[in-house]
Amino acid sequence: MSSIDYQVSTTMLDWIANTQGTDRQGLAELIAPTIKPNSKKLQKFLDGVINQSQADKLIKLANIPFGFLFLNQPPPINFAKPILPDFRTIQDSDPLSADFYAVLNDIQGKLDWYRDYLKQEDMLPENLSFVGKFNLHDKAEKIATDIAQTIGYDIEQRAQLNKDKYFGYIAELLEKVGILVLKSGIVGSNTHRKLNVREFRGFAIADKQIPVIFVNGADAVSAQLFTLLHEVAHIWLGESGISNPDPVTDNKTEKLCNQVASEFLVPRNEFLQQWQPEKDVQENLEMLAKYFRVSTYVIAIKAIQNKLIEYKVWQEIRQNDLAVVKQSSGGNPYNMYPVRNSKRLTQTVVYAAMSKKILLREGAKLLNVNPTTIVELYKQNKRND
Repeated sequence: MSSIDYQVSTTMLDWIANTQGTDRQGLAELIAPTIKPNSKKLQKFLDGVINQSQADKLIKLANIPFGFLFLNQPPPINFAKPILPDFRTIQDSDPLSADFYAVLNDIQGKLDWYRDYLKQEDMLPENLSFVGKFNLHDKAEKIATDIAQTIGYDIEQRAQLNKDKYFGYIAELLEKVGILVLKSGIVGSNTHRKLNVREFRGFAIADKQIPVIFVNGADAVSAQLFTLLHEVAHIWLGESGISNPDPVTDNKTEKLCNQVASEFLVPRNEFLQQWQPEKDVQENLEMLAKYFRVSTYVIAIKAIQNKLIEYKVWQEIRQNDLAVVKQSSGGNPYNMYPVRNSKRLTQTVVYAAMSKKILLREGAKLLNVNPTTIVELYKQNKRND
């Protein structure tokens, strides 16, 4: 039986490509990666002649009904850009792209589903007391102490952790008190859409019942832990926003969030006790990074705040870190999905799908995975119990 080809609107192909941050050629690589360059099959796709499999992938990618492929103009549906306050230093940041808005839309969809599900299960919490507990007039030390007490942070654990595991430890504590923590360097599951660190390093949604933190996993590992705590500070201030933390920002909210993050990770009194003026700056940075189980990036921020080094030292560290950002070498992908989607949310979706409270394909769509992955995540959870 021969396959059916459809003639669809090239205007719609261009529109779908734009939603993915690419052009029609790039869209072809996403939809049909096996098509050879300069081939007749590629030209057919570029001209809008597609087969059933390609059509199915297009409507899934754009989240539109099948019939929309044949429209002459993009549909006037709710692809409006969600709004979060922008706390980035504009002169040092790239404009927010379709990739950022795709991530934000995806997370907002997850949040809406999770709220409805918890409500149906009579599990939706009352307003969380720590969201917006403090304001810009409060001291960073007071806020950092309250965060540590609220999430049950054990400073003695610091000595047992390496820099890589520190992020996971803090994230797990945050999730236990009701904050969803997501970290990813790509849009959804699309490895062709890597997030741009120069656009943003993280954002916070200070929802009173289900606060959310997203950390850009494409950033240097050295910066991710600081970004996580910076966004936590946003939650405690009740200030949703997009961040690109800079230690010398003039924005009062960002400045306080930086101070809270550095005080949590590197308490000032302990920092000053450990700093040795007789040693050179680089030696101090490396020595204290090892002592506090953080990166020289974080120690440099603390040193700037205490006027022990110049801003350009941090800038050099930042540029060096970005120059050596490495892609994930693989490992168990089933350990990665909960990090991208929040462990708490992932467990809820998997349970709901496997107990038939939602369809398997609905759960898969929420987590940006295949239905078979939901089943495998369930099996892995059972093995770990």
